[in-house]
Amino acid sequence: MLLPFAMPGQGAHAQSEVIRTITNIAEAEWELNGSRLGTSSNSVAVDVTARPPDIRAFRQTRNAGTRLDFLSPICDGSARSPAATGNGFQDPNGVAVRRVAEVQATASVRAGENLLFEVQSDAGNVDSDAIDRMDVRISAGTGDVEVISIYETGENTGLFVGSIPTVRTPPDPIIENCELSVSNGDMIQVAASMPGQTQIVVSTEVEVLVDPFGIVFDSETAAPITGARVTLVDDVTGLPATVFAEDGVTPWPSTVISGQAIVDGNGNVVVMGPGEFWFPQTFLGRYRLEIEPPDPYTAPSVVSPEELRRLPLGCGR
Repeated sequence: MLLPFAMPGQGAHAQSEVIRTITNIAEAEWELNGSRLGTSSNSVAVDVTARPPDIRAFRQTRNAGTRLDFLSPICDGSARSPAATGNGFQDPNGVAVRRVAEVQATASVRAGENLLFEVQSDAGNVDSDAIDRMDVRISAGTGDVEVISIYETGENTGLFVGSIPTVRTPPDPIIENCELSVSNGDMIQVAASMPGQTQIVVSTEVEVLVDPFGIVFDSETAAPITGARVTLVDDVTGLPATVFAEDGVTPWPSTVISGQAIVDGNGNVVVMGPGEFWFPQTFLGRYRLEIEPPDPYTAPSVVSPEELRRLPLGCGR
């Protein structure tokens, strides 16, 4: 019977890879004429180059997607806000909490969403018998910077998962308060490093998408108007804008009817309130709304902006 076993050697760390030496020795045992005999093979050493590091960003979705099973990250920012205590972080002195999230890979998020990310780093897998940790610096164009610690998904996986909530500005961002303040069109940078080190192992950027929504209303009475045809148009090209659902992936119509339910590219039906229209996600740019109102209305209104500001307007979204 052959009994191979491995002895991991010391890792040689590089910026983009790690080399490990695996030593194998085969043993054989048998019985002959009532005697127990055995022998061992010579030692064979093989250098193995680890996978290059990688990082992927995700957003949570209500639809079936990729399932992330991970330990809650730790955020011990000096300016930790009370609002951040329920965002899924561990208390710095608390017990690790395992979380599960349904997500989809993305290169963009909307302000108010949780940003999740997965780091693949064999260099970070320091101890094959323990769950290792990495540090992640997350920064936004608003000037906000948050630093969190994320954990390996299990012993010897080399996969680390973290998350952080985003909030829209204003108000002004507070650095290291365990939530990332962003504005439309921001680029978020997520950079992972070994604990206590400044050298970046791997990083990625995520765009903050614009979220146009509104309500069509009577400029004399402020009553919502259902039945207006509303199109989001790229003001540079003159073409209908590219629009996505909340997940940032599913196509969304660039023309909707105010107050009527909207059907996205996956067949999901989103109900609108009276007069409401919504374009959940689009890219940073210059856009205009083209509105074709139902009879007997005309658009645009001849009422002055000053008079419109005095109307008792409201929007349910």
